[in-house]
Amino acid sequence: MNSDLPQAVPFIPAPKQIELIAPLGKALRHTGKILFEPFDMGKWFIIGFCAWLATLGKGGGPSFGYNFDSSSFRHGSQEARQFIDSLPWFIPLIIAVSILGLLVALLFLWISSRGKFMFLYCAVNNCAFVKYPWSQFRRQGNSVFLFRLVIWFFGMICAGLCVVLGFGLFAALRAGFPRDGAILLAILGASMIGVPLLMIIYTILDVTEDFVIPIMVRQGRLCIPAWKVCWRLIRDHFGKFVLYWLFKLLLTVVIGAMVFAFAVGTCCVGLIVMSIPYLGAVVLLPITCFWRSFSAFYLRQFGDEFDIFPPEPPAAPTPAPFVTPAAVEPGNRGIDGPATTA
Repeated sequence: MNSDLPQAVPFIPAPKQIELIAPLGKALRHTGKILFEPFDMGKWFIIGFCAWLATLGKGGGPSFGYNFDSSSFRHGSQEARQFIDSLPWFIPLIIAVSILGLLVALLFLWISSRGKFMFLYCAVNNCAFVKYPWSQFRRQGNSVFLFRLVIWFFGMICAGLCVVLGFGLFAALRAGFPRDGAILLAILGASMIGVPLLMIIYTILDVTEDFVIPIMVRQGRLCIPAWKVCWRLIRDHFGKFVLYWLFKLLLTVVIGAMVFAFAVGTCCVGLIVMSIPYLGAVVLLPITCFWRSFSAFYLRQFGDEFDIFPPEPPAAPTPAPFVTPAAVEPGNRGIDGPATTA
């Protein structure tokens, strides 16, 4: 073989450009197209219903500072014990209410798992359907429910272990520290274990909603196989996903500030409306549609196998420009050219 001949250079595909700003702009335009082109109040209420189902069971309230006093705590504990002893039916009632609350929580968890697919279908396809996505993604929704149920029980076990750890630390520190100091150190020690576990659980649930569920829809997989695909994707592009979560955190702060300004600007009327079940989901629909679209647009950058959006219709052909024929003058035959003489 002649070494002087030029060697063929192997083809190296260009690396994928994974961006953050481009999905942001596409998500904003897509959200505006869904909700405002044209504006349809009935469509808002249907998609808002799906969004409400997808977030069913989520909630929270403001936390208030409290100056802990061990003497008042002991006094309150004694009064509570006396009250329970005077009412023998109180403990069975508490058990029954706890079981009922557990069943309601499981029901909400199942409905929200199915609702996430309903909301994703409506947000991606710019439509307002309830019955079709509810039945179409039944297997995937039940699979996500079982996965979230396992994570939920894992979180409860971790919370129980943190409580046991806190009491153990309190018992060990009580001899060498004042009571209030021992309680504070026990809480700090348990938090050092509980907070990282809470962050891990939150990250798992966030990845499931942002990426795993779209992969399940696009590739027809159940939750665990889709998680394996998603994990390989995150492992191969770990830095890109870290930037995504940091950017999402920044957007969360900005959107939270906007919601707070809206609540203050409406003299807390907007806050009251947003706190009403279902109606609050309708009011916050631009935000939830944006979040749902943003993660889907970010995911589609990694290849067609992750693109859940329907193909865009082909653009209408541009009509040919109208050409005005030249005026026919004596000795001029228009487009046929000048007249000839014999």
